[in-house]
Amino acid sequence: MAARKKKTSRFAVVGECDGKQDRATWLREMIDGNSGTTPPEFRLPSHLAVVYVINPVQHTEWCRTNDLPWESGRPAAQPARVILIWDSLPVDALALVSWKEYFQGMTRSEHSLFVRPPAVQSDEDFRKWVCEQMQRWQPQQVEPEAVRVRSGDLVTIPRKAERDLLQAAFVSLSFGTMQTTVERLEYWRRRYLEQVRHVDENKREQFLEALAPVLRKRTEEPEKDMALQRERIAKLDGQMLRLGITTAKINPAALPIVLLTGESGAGKTLIARYLARLSAEFISISVPEYEASEHLFEHEVFGFRGGSYSDAPASGDAGALLNHICGVVFLDELGDASPATQRKLLAYLDNYEVRPRGLHKSIYCPVMVVAATNHDLEQDVREGRFRRDLYERFEVRVKVPSLDDRKADFEFILDTALQNPGVNPGYAVKTIGEQAYRFLFEPKYTDGNFRRLENMLRFGIREAVRAGRDQLLKVDLDKWPQPQQET
Repeated sequence: MAARKKKTSRFAVVGECDGKQDRATWLREMIDGNSGTTPPEFRLPSHLAVVYVINPVQHTEWCRTNDLPWESGRPAAQPARVILIWDSLPVDALALVSWKEYFQGMTRSEHSLFVRPPAVQSDEDFRKWVCEQMQRWQPQQVEPEAVRVRSGDLVTIPRKAERDLLQAAFVSLSFGTMQTTVERLEYWRRRYLEQVRHVDENKREQFLEALAPVLRKRTEEPEKDMALQRERIAKLDGQMLRLGITTAKINPAALPIVLLTGESGAGKTLIARYLARLSAEFISISVPEYEASEHLFEHEVFGFRGGSYSDAPASGDAGALLNHICGVVFLDELGDASPATQRKLLAYLDNYEVRPRGLHKSIYCPVMVVAATNHDLEQDVREGRFRRDLYERFEVRVKVPSLDDRKADFEFILDTALQNPGVNPGYAVKTIGEQAYRFLFEPKYTDGNFRRLENMLRFGIREAVRAGRDQLLKVDLDKWPQPQQET
């Protein structure tokens, strides 16, 4: 006979009862739904837990020696909110602050604090006061909806799946317009992997170890330094030859240069990560961040030798490109690149060679460049805001369909979202009701696309969890602010 699972307690007491045993007992019974003095219609939802603080002076010792009863349980068993009932006057301000810090550091749950007012003296008044505070979390009496999407019915994703698997599932589960897009990207991803597959993470580390001495700050006389540099560069060239990082082994003409266009929030970053799924290295570079400091773009992307400029670290820096050699480099919001940044990128894409500042030799650095923008670059080229020669370097141009163009995938997208702990913490919500599905399906997502959908889901799931439900209903989404629809 299988052992019966022990029910996790949702109640903890801090301090000796000292005449407040009846209150502690009543609170425990109320939480378990067994209190005869609680109104029959009053039930504390299962997603709430209570800590009853009688003696805050003992809080430091208690925090050191006690774990909350639910902290060692499964993530799904974690309460959504912990309520602190502070039954001790005068209030110790330092203890109060320490308690809040303790809960922020020790629990994944939200928390609320209620301090007993001085007028509440008798046990009867105490019970009445507690019920009044708890009333806001009483479950709404709402009818369940017919299930439209059930987590795991259409998509199965392991609970401990890494983030890239969730992203790959999001991109791969596509039909119609998006299916054509994915097929094109798959072709270019295979072509790239054919070129660089032999350069694994171990070989990349060996390359970076050989590069590090080349980038160190010189400490000898100029003539000696030049001789030492030539010796170190010769060793680096030999290492690159052994590792197969050469133009003979990795043909620069076969490296795809991809431009992703489409509306903001359509999933361009996810697609870039999807392209890097089988590559050990991926880096995202936000181009607009360098608009006010173009020299940082040169230093952080192309690298520098130690001492090559004021305050430069003696060890130097390989930069984003060399650090991610044979990986995928994602240039986000390329349309906002300054003329100087465009010029540097064009020079690199001509031959895939990088010359860190202060170094007298260029280094072959093959990567897959994926850029994204929501600009109309053809229009920017015509109006002189973007270089035509740089635009023409992007031989692979893919328009990423918006969420409105992917409504045929909507149920698959929602199923995937329910299995994403970033959207559905603890996988607390299991199903999406029919009316909630229509509420999510019907609007135009021109503004925000997938970001807006994810934010709507997070909002609704939080409301459902607070109400103690594992189904997302329309009532959970009703308070979501709707944008003004154009007529």
